[in-house]
Amino acid sequence: MSTARVNWFGGGAGVIDVLAESIDEPGNVLVGEVKLRVTAGEAKARLDALRIKAGGCPALTGKRCIFAIWVLEDPPDVRGVVGPEGVVLVE
Repeated sequence: MSTARVNWFGGGAGVIDVLAESIDEPGNVLVGEVKLRVTAGEAKARLDALRIKAGGCPALTGKRCIFAIWVLEDPPDVRGVVGPEGVVLVE
């Protein structure tokens, strides 16, 4: 995966915190949001909102998007939510 962090500001559609295209498979893009904490219900709603935002991002047209939310504190057990143990620092 690419290690670049990109913010996309979509006119009225909101912000996507992370867009990272796979180096090995350029058609695959990790699309994500980063939060300090969320509840399970908030996580599901944020994932749905993230899918909608991604649908309005021209750079993602025709790409296979993999959606995730990174949560630092008490991540809920929800598919698509990654806690701090799932983050790898690449230097």
